[in-house]
Amino acid sequence: MDNMDNHFNTLDHQDWKTIVIRKNPKNNVANSKKKIDNTVLKKISIEKKAEADDLHHKQLTVELRQSIQKARCAKALTQKQLANNINLSQQIISDIESGKAIYNAQHINKIKRHLKLK
Repeated sequence: MDNMDNHFNTLDHQDWKTIVIRKNPKNNVANSKKKIDNTVLKKISIEKKAEADDLHHKQLTVELRQSIQKARCAKALTQKQLANNINLSQQIISDIESGKAIYNAQHINKIKRHLKLK
């Protein structure tokens, strides 16, 4: 029994090596250079657009705005009713019809589908 007690007191059976769980991958130099290059290219393209004054949002055409208004009125819907039917705010509908809104394909497609426009 003494031999066994002595064995556990020395802690020879214990493994003292540290184990790292969820170790973050080491930074790969090649990957970081690619990321830097991509970032630089993006900045250059933005600078070129800014120099050319090409930084503007796509606007809604007058024909589209008028066709939405006419179709809404033909179905006897108010802007608020249309907005409630397609889960948008009434402000978005009024901005689209007045031409203040920036072109948003999701909103336009929702409106077109509900009003059955092409």
